[in-house]
Amino acid sequence: MKHCVVTGGAGFIGSHIVESLVNLGHSVRVVDDFSSGQLLNLHKVLGSDRVEVIEGSIVDADLCKDIMKGQDYVFHHAAKVSVPESIENPQLYYEVNIQGTMNMLEACRLENGFRRFINVGSSAAYGRCEIFPIKETQPVNTLSPYALTKYIQEMLCFTYSESYGLETINLRYFNVYGERQNIDSPYAAVIPIFVVKHIRNQPLVVFGDGKQTRDFVHVSDVVRANLCAMNAKEAQGQVYNIAGGSTISVLDLVHLVGKVSGKEGVVEYRESRKGEVLHSHASIEKAKRELHWEPQCFLEEGVKNLWFWYQSRLDSVLQS
Repeated sequence: MKHCVVTGGAGFIGSHIVESLVNLGHSVRVVDDFSSGQLLNLHKVLGSDRVEVIEGSIVDADLCKDIMKGQDYVFHHAAKVSVPESIENPQLYYEVNIQGTMNMLEACRLENGFRRFINVGSSAAYGRCEIFPIKETQPVNTLSPYALTKYIQEMLCFTYSESYGLETINLRYFNVYGERQNIDSPYAAVIPIFVVKHIRNQPLVVFGDGKQTRDFVHVSDVVRANLCAMNAKEAQGQVYNIAGGSTISVLDLVHLVGKVSGKEGVVEYRESRKGEVLHSHASIEKAKRELHWEPQCFLEEGVKNLWFWYQSRLDSVLQS
């Protein structure tokens, strides 16, 4: 049994990782400030004696040191994650994403026997690319405070690996989607928004011309990538793209949701957003080769599963 910390463990991705770790027999310490995470996301494991939930922020350095006592692994998902919000409030993104990560790395460094820190990076670090698919060796070109802070997180991890021998791995997530994704925030992700608005018979808002492309990866595949990163020997100090390895335009996504639902949605066009990446398509060859990971849930299947998940919660979806 391994002792694992999942920061942001009550959130969308973190809660899925917590579940998988518990199901594999590990003990899990969940750390979340509940600014966006919910205890409801952990309802399947809250009764387990191998799950401990700590309410608090990684901005608190002393709390981070207490959290890390006796722990083997960190899955670092606590972060602020919205491009538009980061433009409105860059100071908040510095405090949580940079200072918070520094606090966690320092706490891990001081913990004897600690094994590995798995950090969440972002494809936003690549910015506007001209060569596709995007490889991990492609130059960084951050276009927003969010993207910059996520890239600095990676640099902190590399520095702690080089300076102190702390094992760190960076997983650069592309566009993650799936069950439990928050749709109530104005910065929510496009797939759950499209699905829920379709169910509510509301227009699907498209920013710009809708030709911008995204590389989506289902949360179940992201969980498997994290589990692979626990033990992959070659992965120490490396960065990996975690993506579907294919691309779709926002307008084609509108049509896909229509296909899954059996009816076409109404599109409402709005002005393009500042700092938004226009095209995204990842190479996942390095993750296949070194993590022995590749996606198993393809987009149409994932959207269909998400559609049925929201349909099973129809009352709450319609009342929101």
